Amino acid sequence: SKSKALNIVKNLQDAANFAAYFSASKAALSTPHLYISALATCAGSELLTKWKSQFRLLPLIKGLKVETPLLVLKVGTSVTSVAFSPDGTQIVSGSYDNSVQVWDTLTGKQVQKFQGHTNLVTSVAFSPDGTQIVSGSRDHSVQVWDALTGKQMQKFQGHTDLVTSVAFSPDGTQIVSGSGDHSVQVWDALTGKQMQKFQGHTDLVTSVAFSPDGTQIVSGSGDHSVQVWDASTGKQVHKFQGHTYPVTSVAFHLMGPKLCLDLMTNLYECGML
Repeated sequence: SKSKALNIVKNLQDAANFAAYFSASKAALSTPHLYISALATCAGSELLTKWKSQFRLLPLIKGLKVETPLLVLKVGTSVTSVAFSPDGTQIVSGSYDNSVQVWDTLTGKQVQKFQGHTNLVTSVAFSPDGTQIVSGSRDHSVQVWDALTGKQMQKFQGHTDLVTSVAFSPDGTQIVSGSGDHSVQVWDALTGKQMQKFQGHTDLVTSVAFSPDGTQIVSGSGDHSVQVWDASTGKQVHKFQGHTYPVTSVAFHLMGPKLCLDLMTNLYECGML
């Protein structure tokens, strides 16, 4: 939420103020506290580099680099898409073997394997409450699974080409999908009924996402454009054209529908007319 985000910003500002206060005190000339000592070995962002410069007695340690991953999942085939569950305890993956697999993030053990697609799985996502998983596939279908039992709950068939991207709405009641048929489609997650079909792209849709409040949908495409849609009416709200290559991924800013982030490098304002 907006209030939580503002609290995070405030906490970061407080941390920066404390660091400045500490560096100006005589305590900075003595043996640093354990946490501050960690600055000597922490790989540097610009912020950390500035902080280190305030502590002249910290040793300069070079060559330390941590490259060991926290977890490696042995899927056994090429993986196309991954996503964390909302509570971070599970990971879902889609792959070339047509399956959707669920993994325990603590042990790396496979928890579930869903079989139902007839071609490679291109995109996966958890529902906001973590009870369901949606998957899109090159078989043109969107399928919804019970995350606990692995039972197929819904199968949406309306696209005429591969499904490239899927996502749940923030309240979990709707699912949006993008496809090689150039369309963006919205589905009722409970009934499987198609609620909207947005036509506006002239090439395959590569990525789709809901705004945090669920009122808008953003899509990126091979036609080099980013488009924003009214989720309830299907009306195109904005069309951003600035890329000279296909757009590969899009997402809304967490603060709300006012900012739309196209991950190819540009930040667009969505709704400030």
